[in-house]
Formats: sequence, C-alpha cells, structure tokens
Amino acid sequence: MEKEYHFERRLVLHMAVDFLDWAAVLPCSKMNAEILRQIEVLLTGASRAMGLRLCFHDRLRRTGRLLPFGLKAHVAPCCLAAKEKGAAVCLAYDLGEVHRALAARPGGRIHTCPHGVTELAVPVHCNGAYVGVLFAGPCWRGRGRPPHPDMVVAGSGQWLNDRLILLRGIAAQLADLLREPLTGPEGDRHGAVMAYLRANLKGSIGLGDLARHLSLSPSRARHVVRGL
Repeated sequence: MEKEYHFERRLVLHMAVDFLDWAAVLPCSKMNAEILRQIEVLLTGASRAMGLRLCFHDRLRRTGRLLPFGLKAHVAPCCLAAKEKGAAVCLAYDLGEVHRALAARPGGRIHTCPHGVTELAVPVHCNGAYVGVLFAGPCWRGRGRPPHPDMVVAGSGQWLNDRLILLRGIAAQLADLLREPLTGPEGDRHGAVMAYLRANLKGSIGLGDLARHLSLSPSRARHVVRGL
C-alpha cells in the first residue's frame, strides 16, 4: 500500500504539471456516484473479456480519486517493477508522448513502451473534446519468455488488432458515460463553454466574452462555469 500511495502521488503531480493542451485550463467537473459505478463496471468487465488490464487516464480529472487506483494507472506487476527502476520514464512516455501522439490518431495504436512491453491505447473523445486515453495491457510479443510470469503473451499481430478494435468500442461506451452528466439544458451550456474554450485558447478569454457568446449575464455565466 505504501508503494501504491507514493506512486499515485507521483502520478497526480505529473498530470498536474504536464497537461499539454487545452485540457489544462478547463475547470474540473464532478461526476455522480452512479456514473462512476458504471465506468468501473465497464472497465473491469472489459478487462476480463479482453484478458488485459484496462486503465483510463482522465485528462480533465473528472473521475478524480474516486475510481479505483488500478483503473487509472498501470499497476500490473511488471509495470510496478519498471516504475521502481524509473518511474519518470514511464510517466513521460504514457502521459506525455502517448497523449500527444493519440491527438492525431483517433483510432488508437499498438506500441511498445520504453521498458519493452506492448500495450494498446485509444483516445477518448467526449462532446468533441479529447478527454483521455484508454490503455489495455501490458502484454508480451518479444522473443523468449516474458519478463514477468503473469504477463499475457500476444498470440499474433491479429490477436492485438482484434483487441484494438474492441478497445475502440469500449472507449466509445466510456465516452457516452462521461457525456451523461452534461445532458439537459444546463449540460448544453456546459458543452458550449467547453467548445468556446477550445476554439479560443490562443486568444484572451474573459468572462464577458463567454457571457456574450452564451447570451447570459456575467453572473449567470460565472455560475455555469462553476458548475462544470
């Protein structure tokens, strides 16, 4: 538990300073308990069906600390062993390079991490926003025996491609769940706020600008933003 706690602290700190696009400036939305329960059921069930561990890197931090740690970080024994040797390398790759690469690859990809193990990753989009990355793995497709006895051995390239297709479907279901709290009249405004921020990140955005865009008073616009 001590190692897990300290690694979670490193993960949270890294995510706090390494959001590389608009997600860093968006306010965090709180999710209700039922939606979080459905997300947990989806990811744990999909993990069993695929035979691979799934975890979701939430770029907007909406799921926060409420999801089980194993569903938001790489906690397979081989991953934990690799992080003991060099956590910074793992964090820079998964939260940096992979997130950047998937911004231009909506279908996801199969890749080998710096420690030599294979994983699948698919971006999750919600209301037109790039909200996170869904990972599945790790597995082994190298020569010889896998470096850890509990690691799944990928049978073939087709085996991996089939699971990438499945992961895309799971990512779409996850996006639907993440979209759920934004339904209804107030939710429509929340989506409009996010779209406006995405479209104007390179400029100077003021509360008055947002209020005019939403046809609201400044005080009402402030209330909508605080409700995200």
